[in-house]
Amino acid sequence: MKDYQKVFAGILISTAVLVALTGCSKLMTPQKQNDTAMNVAVNTPAPEEGLIPVKVKGGFVAKVRHVIPGYCLDNFTPQVAVVTRFQSLPFTVYLGEKKAAELKIDETYYFEIDSSMTIDITQQDYDKGCAEAEKMLVLYNLRIASVRVATEEERGMVPIPMQYVKV
Repeated sequence: MKDYQKVFAGILISTAVLVALTGCSKLMTPQKQNDTAMNVAVNTPAPEEGLIPVKVKGGFVAKVRHVIPGYCLDNFTPQVAVVTRFQSLPFTVYLGEKKAAELKIDETYYFEIDSSMTIDITQQDYDKGCAEAEKMLVLYNLRIASVRVATEEERGMVPIPMQYVKV
């Protein structure tokens, strides 16, 4: 290899390394931090804006597709069920070790929501009624109180609605 080719290759490699390293040092500017904080403040309702304390009553019917570990503290013990409601996308339900051990794959179950939990919702959400189970589990961090095999009446195409009960 000739000298000018070595110099050119060295410059090319140095430039590539420099470009790669400068891309890794993206710092959040004070303006971006302020914009992020403003966005959170605008999208989070203040306590004075009429939040209503409610309990969620009822449950949902879903078919168990898989039972997997939670991967938070333990990578081996099944604690989470991957389930699907009728003609919907799969979502996960945290059950714990005891409840997850009772489940059989490809079986349809009724998952009852723990109604002892109190959550705060807006008047607008209360007026709309309960959302789909997969959204409610994520939005309000709901827990499952019990799991049982779904009856024939519960297995229909129309989902069983959950209800808000004012506290």
